Amino acid sequence: MPISLIMNHIRGIMQDWNKKNSLELIQIIGIRLKHMRIQKGYTQEELAKLSGVSRPSIVRLETGSGNTSLENILAIMKTLGTANDLKLVFEEENISPLLLAKSTKNLLKERVRPVKEKSKHLEEWQWEEDK
Repeated sequence: MPISLIMNHIRGIMQDWNKKNSLELIQIIGIRLKHMRIQKGYTQEELAKLSGVSRPSIVRLETGSGNTSLENILAIMKTLGTANDLKLVFEEENISPLLLAKSTKNLLKERVRPVKEKSKHLEEWQWEEDK
């Protein structure tokens, strides 16, 4: 298969991530990380040794054939020198203290308290709301 067809396929896959399901996103991330690994000149074995992620995990990620933990993806990104790219995704936003206070105001607070009436053989516990 000519490289131009492969690149067109990759561009098509990567158009709109919001419309992709999780499996498609994992495949896209795997393709991108494989491309970065090859650009850096690492074999899968070398990347595994440098990142602390097992080679089978790297293979699963690059082929999209299995689930890989976020911790493994981050370790690979750090090794490839691309972890700073995450700043673009997780940019710090100015959040209004008033909006933050409103969002936590109505949270249900619960804790375990002993029931006032004890049974003969064991103490029972129940959930109660804080008031």
